[in-house]
Amino acid sequence: MNEKLSIKLEDGLLEQIYKFRKGEGIELLEDAKRFCTPTFLQSVESIFRAMNENRFKNLTPSASASDNEFDQII
Repeated sequence: MNEKLSIKLEDGLLEQIYKFRKGEGIELLEDAKRFCTPTFLQSVESIFRAMNENRFKNLTPSASASDNEFDQII
């Protein structure tokens, strides 16, 4: 894809994408596998937890506010 390779990691509705240009050392599937070390994957999991917490925090106020509000009927 335009001389780029992407490594996409998903967790439910969340995703992280790491893109590499030609010449950065990620050319083949084997290179991508070597890039995904246990340390890297632990970091990815930590980022997913933070993303999920951020998403939940921003959804919660709007959900609770709408539960307590009713349309006015005249």
